[in-house]
Amino acid sequence: IGQMYDGTMSALGGGAAFSNAWEDWEGVLVELDNVSAAGAAKTFSKATPTPADSFALKITGVAKMEGTMTDISMSSIKLGTCFGQLTGVVDYFYDYLLLPRSGADFNTTGTSCPAPEAAAGTSPGTCTDTIDNDGNGFTDCADLGCETGVNAWLGATCTTADTVCGCSKNMTSGSSVHTVNTTQATASSPVILRDVYITAISGTFSYWVSDTLQAAASNGVLVFSSPPTGATVGQKVTMLQGIAGPFGSGTLKTLEISNATAGAPGVGGVVLPLTGIATDTLTSATAGAPYMGSLVTLTKAKVTALANNFGEVELTDTAGKKIFMDDDAFRYYGGTSSTPAVPAALNACIIVTGVMDANTNDQIRTINPRSTTDIVTSTGC
Repeated sequence: IGQMYDGTMSALGGGAAFSNAWEDWEGVLVELDNVSAAGAAKTFSKATPTPADSFALKITGVAKMEGTMTDISMSSIKLGTCFGQLTGVVDYFYDYLLLPRSGADFNTTGTSCPAPEAAAGTSPGTCTDTIDNDGNGFTDCADLGCETGVNAWLGATCTTADTVCGCSKNMTSGSSVHTVNTTQATASSPVILRDVYITAISGTFSYWVSDTLQAAASNGVLVFSSPPTGATVGQKVTMLQGIAGPFGSGTLKTLEISNATAGAPGVGGVVLPLTGIATDTLTSATAGAPYMGSLVTLTKAKVTALANNFGEVELTDTAGKKIFMDDDAFRYYGGTSSTPAVPAALNACIIVTGVMDANTNDQIRTINPRSTTDIVTSTGC
């Protein structure tokens, strides 16, 4: 059984009507023609290694393509990929989902997808035409195409006089990340970061950047988008644009840059961690906030529990304070996202260097080593 719709989803309607219309097709095998990917496939699992059936991405029409029946993580899908044809079973789990059955159910070589809302040069382009140009349920300034990305409206100076959809906040070089950390903790908005350094990479899904090669409080942040092609730790990115804001529904949230586009990375240097920060400071919901996204070294940490189902290793310092060592950055070790678990022997005494992050589901802060050289055997635990 099949039905065909064009990329604007006109047969299913838009907005609330669109969502209600999807319900009629739950359990039905549907073919969509000329729909666009709103980003690369990202995992919704914390299991190690990452299961092949735990990736999803948003598509045209306020729905998601989910790979629970076939692996979509290695399909070269990225922001703007045009599916000439996308077939799958309609399902619902918090979002309406389209579940392809195999790689034969979709092609990524389409050429007739509707163009997204975008500013054109120094004019508002399609950001003021009152049309949902790409059929994703968002019109004009409500569409990310008018807020971030290579086609976003930037204006001549990014001041109030240039505003069409509200210019991206153009951060000062040398303090871009610090400004995000001190202004975007409770609300999201489009920003441009200038001259930042890559401090850690989490496979093809995300990476961390800082203002300077020497780590400092409030100078690191997670970028929840694919890293620039060929990026390595220590390289400098002169311009990075995206949506900055908090992520998570609990008390403990993370700050991230999402829907990001970045210039090609260039010459940088050696990233240096912060030292001497107490474990209970790093894990505190309030005191630990400035260190989120920063590279930190912990000394004399004892492995008191081996990795759980999420790859988290419990560490205890000499004062009895606990923190979890996670594998989110370690996944990139060797250039793949399917590396072994972080090496840790029960009762081992180690010095660990890693970028600070958090598991917002479990409400715990984590330290993420980037390779085996970030874990050194020690004594005195």
